[in-house]
Amino acid sequence: VDVLYMTRVQRERFDDPEEYERLKDCYELTTEKMALAKKDMIVLHPLPRVTEIHPDVDDDERACYFDEAKNGKFMRMALILKLLAEREKKKANEIKIVPFAGETVCTNPKCITRTERGCKQSFYPSKADKMRCAYCDAEYPLEIVKEK
Repeated sequence: VDVLYMTRVQRERFDDPEEYERLKDCYELTTEKMALAKKDMIVLHPLPRVTEIHPDVDDDERACYFDEAKNGKFMRMALILKLLAEREKKKANEIKIVPFAGETVCTNPKCITRTERGCKQSFYPSKADKMRCAYCDAEYPLEIVKEK
């Protein structure tokens, strides 16, 4: 094994509570078991641990779960920043959707306006003389889309 990813025995995975009670503490990674493992294997765990990794394993250089937790925090921070930046970029480039109260409806048979009741037809400008359905992006000449 190159990577040993440990998790707890999860109560929610058992239909029988007695089976869970019987198995919950029977799998524990110990220094004795680590002695049998490859010298370059790493051990990961999502933390917090319960009884599945003995604290003595923490001193083994192959125990990487504390680094995993620290790096996970930095990854979550980076993802949140990326998502916030994407949201701001999206707002800056947002297309003005024009609600439409006329009789024209999208002719695309797969458009949500054709299959869902109560979905109001909306269009947005795409070119000087064209409009696009806000849901499926089908393009129409402006004169067809204008309110009647």
